[in-house]
Amino acid sequence: MAYYFSVFSPVPKFNALLLGQRFLLFIVISLQLSSVRTHEKRCAACDQRHFEEYKNLRQKQILTDLLKKLELPAKPNVTVDYDNLPPIGRQDQKIRQLVEDSLKESKRRIKRSSFYEFEEDNRNGYDPSLYETDVAATPQTTFLPAIKPPAQYDLGVPTAFFDFSPSISRKEVTHASLHVPVRRVLPGLSQQQPISFRIDIYERFYNGSLGDKVATKPEHVMADGDYDEDENNVVTLKVDLNVEDVERWVQERFHSIKNVMGLYVEAFYDGENLALHPGFGDNNGMFLEIEMIDGDTNGSRNKRSHQNTCQVGGNETKCCLYDLVIDFEKAGWNFVIAPKRYNAYVCNGECSASQGGQRAHMVQSVKSDYYQCCHPKEYAGITIVYMDQDSNMWVKEVPNMVARKCACA
Repeated sequence: MAYYFSVFSPVPKFNALLLGQRFLLFIVISLQLSSVRTHEKRCAACDQRHFEEYKNLRQKQILTDLLKKLELPAKPNVTVDYDNLPPIGRQDQKIRQLVEDSLKESKRRIKRSSFYEFEEDNRNGYDPSLYETDVAATPQTTFLPAIKPPAQYDLGVPTAFFDFSPSISRKEVTHASLHVPVRRVLPGLSQQQPISFRIDIYERFYNGSLGDKVATKPEHVMADGDYDEDENNVVTLKVDLNVEDVERWVQERFHSIKNVMGLYVEAFYDGENLALHPGFGDNNGMFLEIEMIDGDTNGSRNKRSHQNTCQVGGNETKCCLYDLVIDFEKAGWNFVIAPKRYNAYVCNGECSASQGGQRAHMVQSVKSDYYQCCHPKEYAGITIVYMDQDSNMWVKEVPNMVARKCACA
């Protein structure tokens, strides 16, 4: 006679002990299966069969995390004019080289119109030392183009208005300078004849009047030799500003204090102002360069070293570092100027008690089902150059974007 076990069915007394044993066995097997599912859920990457799926998921997580660290609510829908970029990194050879390599790679991709494998790009592309950073702090630079004041404030007088983004108000300004476009004096002068004048920068109030002089700098340029024919005979000169003044302007803007509207620049030579303001003349090359930190620093540094990477499809099964290329152009992140891609790396592989260290070995000896997962234990940051929704240029060092070493825990 067959019996079908059910919590609702009457159970014959002579077989109750046997059915009780079977029920206990069923509970044990269920708990074991549940433990396996929990392990799989905790570390999907430990299963080599799902490694590619895990890499795709990790890439999406990295891009989402990067948006937050760049303080962007969404991916900016902007078009970068690569022919009219500010002189980014003029004082920093590393950043300048990073941008130059990025522009070369973009032109190469457009010309060939084909997908690049990472190995090919790595031979002809970036040196990781250009974008990786050891600094735990997040120094950053923004380039704000000068524009005409909004219509409700425009009084028809030369004024450089700057559209400060909200994130600037939460930063500590460490250095600031105004890049002033100055036009050619007289084309008839000798190229070897020096032209001397002084650049004076004033605050412009909302009522149109001028405030205090906030910066001044004497300049000496050659009549023709210092001018770029491709820039409509304009030379751009840099004048340092007081950090406290810039922070005051930013805070006034975000606290709706109608005091300083913008800046007015004088560069008089022979009774004529050579400084070009937005909306006055064809050139609109004036911009404000601001260097900042967000205060999240701990002074710690990591050594620039990577654990040896393993190749997918190889014989290596232990916890190891693998390539994970984040390609901004493939992701549709056209607002990123440089780098166009970088290697974030990803950890994957099996973990044993010996890889987990002494503590893991001790726990393993006590608890037979101790679980370990391969994960990054050391990170590096990256330097990224990008444009925000307001077409402001930024240079930021973003921490914890590159896995350097893996471990089991």
